[in-house]
Amino acid sequence: MTGIGYGFTPPSLYAIMSDLLPHRRGLGTSLVSVTYGIGGAIGAVLASRLTAAFGWRTAFITVAVVAAVDMLLQLFWIRDTHPTRAIARFGSFRDALSLSILTLALAEFLGGSVFWASAAWTPTLLRTAKQLSLAETGWIMSVLSVANMFGSFCLGNLSDRFGRKRVVALSAFPAAVAAFVLFYWLQSSLALAIGIAVFGVIKASVPALVVALAQEAAPPGHAGAAAGIIMSLHYFAGVVAPLIAAQIIAGTGDIVMAMIFTTSVPLILYGCLIGAVRERNR
Repeated sequence: MTGIGYGFTPPSLYAIMSDLLPHRRGLGTSLVSVTYGIGGAIGAVLASRLTAAFGWRTAFITVAVVAAVDMLLQLFWIRDTHPTRAIARFGSFRDALSLSILTLALAEFLGGSVFWASAAWTPTLLRTAKQLSLAETGWIMSVLSVANMFGSFCLGNLSDRFGRKRVVALSAFPAAVAAFVLFYWLQSSLALAIGIAVFGVIKASVPALVVALAQEAAPPGHAGAAAGIIMSLHYFAGVVAPLIAAQIIAGTGDIVMAMIFTTSVPLILYGCLIGAVRERNR
């Protein structure tokens, strides 16, 4: 049941932000991703501290209280700006599907696979192939988290100004190059930290800007369904991508090439798919 609530939250928040900021949807979806990442980081630290000090029951109760407060704040403070119009336009889930939405869903699967594979296996690569200490690995991974949030905010703002399709597609190919340089060439902890910061910033269009594109490509009244479709593929990639990376690592014994294959290659395909989608006028 917790998983159901966890999966429900991001798509519904994306839909709310699209109503609150219809002309700044890139900024709105990026803010959801940024705050979602900050909350996850704070929650993980808080839960671990409470578990160590008082046991897991206290940690679960604290998380439940925070979730209840968050629900009440959203219930009383967030206003549906167009409730009557949304109800009038509501149709079946099938109405939200189109070639553009399906293409974006496939693109999100590829982009999401980069997100999940790099999150799952980069620490192992840093510890084994790059010979870093546990402390060095920890702070470099924290750089990646901060870079993801900063990049999502920056790319969201740029997409509102220059167009979402252009920003996403043009950032995907440099991100593929950055991944190759990061995993193949860089060795020292400082160089790896800089490389992972660049990689994290320019790959951060996933999933926020893909959700924004899908909401704009969906029929009126189906922004929530479009966000749900995209996020479903994002989380499906979270199951599949680390397993694929593990199989490549086990089969080849080369974690560096496995990481390149599961980051650079999907990013190139991701950029091509985004480039093939027709962006509606905003």
